[in-house]
Amino acid sequence: MLSEIANNRVRATTGNAECTGVPRVLRGTRRRFRGMFRRGVIVLVYHRIGSTAHDPDNLVVSPARFAEQLDVLKRWGVGIPTRDLPALLAQRRFPRRGYAITFDDGYVDNLTCAKPLLEKAATPATVFVSSGFTSTGKPFPWDESLTGMSRAQLREISDSGLIDIGGHTHNHPRLGELQQEEQAREIAQCKGELEEFLGKKISTFAYPFGWYGTDYTDTTKRLVSEAGYSCAFAVRPAPLVDESDVYGMPRCWVADWDGDEFARRLSDWYSR
Repeated sequence: MLSEIANNRVRATTGNAECTGVPRVLRGTRRRFRGMFRRGVIVLVYHRIGSTAHDPDNLVVSPARFAEQLDVLKRWGVGIPTRDLPALLAQRRFPRRGYAITFDDGYVDNLTCAKPLLEKAATPATVFVSSGFTSTGKPFPWDESLTGMSRAQLREISDSGLIDIGGHTHNHPRLGELQQEEQAREIAQCKGELEEFLGKKISTFAYPFGWYGTDYTDTTKRLVSEAGYSCAFAVRPAPLVDESDVYGMPRCWVADWDGDEFARRLSDWYSR
């Protein structure tokens, strides 16, 4: 599990190499030109906000670095709740530079560390939760020292009005490896459980691990739609633009970068 997360992190922060038949200087010029005139949204994926000496999979961003990144984002563009993205995509009404913040899995520090900083910056976010870890208190299988937020904590973060909750399956499996019936159960059970104890509609979904072809397939996308979600998010370092798939919205994986490096990454992702 840890090696899979690490491999996804590398792909998500670097992306696939561009065609080597095009001279590097021309590739750079072409990408800068796209970035100058593009209208779209960068969707960011975080996991944890906190401090730890052990982070082999690069899942943790320190509170100080997260505050720097939020400051860069406020100066770079306009924050958009993920629930608004399907309508913007359908209407092709993206802003000049938009961004959306998401968190995967539902770690406790999303409430204790991320929420105060998001509130200070008046920046919306969505936490994608695997519902099977909210009612039992069982640890995450990839790190048994950590558990997800309890139902009471999820209600607290949801009731803030600034942070939405989205679906992330029941048990956090690699959906692309499951039979169709198992996929459907994981996707629908998560939505039903979250809606029942939160008393709110859950309209957004994120695929665990997030890479098309291995972690989710066209069948998975259809099942997410049939379950009643309005959109779904993958992991791929690219902007959300007019041509994007509403059930395969790209997200860019964020690491513990300072403000300057984060700004450079934003510019790179936006010009892809």
